[in-house]
Amino acid sequence: MKKILYFAAIAAIVSTALSCNNKPAAGGNEVPSVKQQDAVAKDVAKTIVFSEKQENMPIIKVSEEDKAIKQMIFTEGGRYIITVIDAPAAKAEDGEEVLVGPFTYKDGVYSLEGFGSIKIDGKGIVITPISGDAVNATAQTVENIQSGSEAESNAARVWKIKSVVIAISGGDLDKAGIEKTFENGLDLKEIADYAKSNGVQFTDEQLNKFKGYGIKEIIFSGSNTFAITFTDAKPFYGQFSIDSSSFEWDLESVGNEFLNGKAVGTITFPAVGRCQLIINAKINAQGKNYDGTLNFILEEVR
Repeated sequence: MKKILYFAAIAAIVSTALSCNNKPAAGGNEVPSVKQQDAVAKDVAKTIVFSEKQENMPIIKVSEEDKAIKQMIFTEGGRYIITVIDAPAAKAEDGEEVLVGPFTYKDGVYSLEGFGSIKIDGKGIVITPISGDAVNATAQTVENIQSGSEAESNAARVWKIKSVVIAISGGDLDKAGIEKTFENGLDLKEIADYAKSNGVQFTDEQLNKFKGYGIKEIIFSGSNTFAITFTDAKPFYGQFSIDSSSFEWDLESVGNEFLNGKAVGTITFPAVGRCQLIINAKINAQGKNYDGTLNFILEEVR
């Protein structure tokens, strides 16, 4: 996956801009972070990387199609993130996507909801899908996941949305812009409809592209990998970095108008089991450019 080049000077500017220009989400002003309790699967969190050569990657069936597994991540919060590509593919990036879901661990076996099971013995991996024969594979690396900082450790778990404040300015909106709080989850189609009804010039085609993008979970791992799962759309996934409270992500997918492929902001942990994540968004609608801010209050899923 792509590596994020994190520039402290840019982060400082972004952090200053956010603190000056954005109102806090429901839950109050930004406060110093509180150390979080250990995540539910911290002790069994691992990253498994297979060969860079596709012919040496294990092949499984996904929706009746052959897929080669590049990488498996068992996150501290009890979710698996498996990166697969089309098989055969011209190169390792062709048809790349992720499979995401809950897992449990017992007696050396990871049981993956909707997938099957994984058993690890050194670099030997036995992959047993829900249907079909077991696949024996050899990993290039198998590593325990350890966060690099307290902030990354705080983030490395599964989160759901308690509330989010959406603020949009620029384009042909009034100087004050628009702002609304959404409680108990976030459906991107709902906020796109709200934005259009209040002056953001989304086309019907753009609005239709938000269908199915109700956010279910935001998953961070100490491997600096993250995923966002949706009600009826493929997950977004990529890399993130945290420097103090400054935050940046870089999606492997292009993202959309609200969850941009590259985004910066801030992240803090005001209480045990709670996270405040503020990200900026660049929005384009019929050639007009708008500045957006999504101010999330997140609750840990345990």
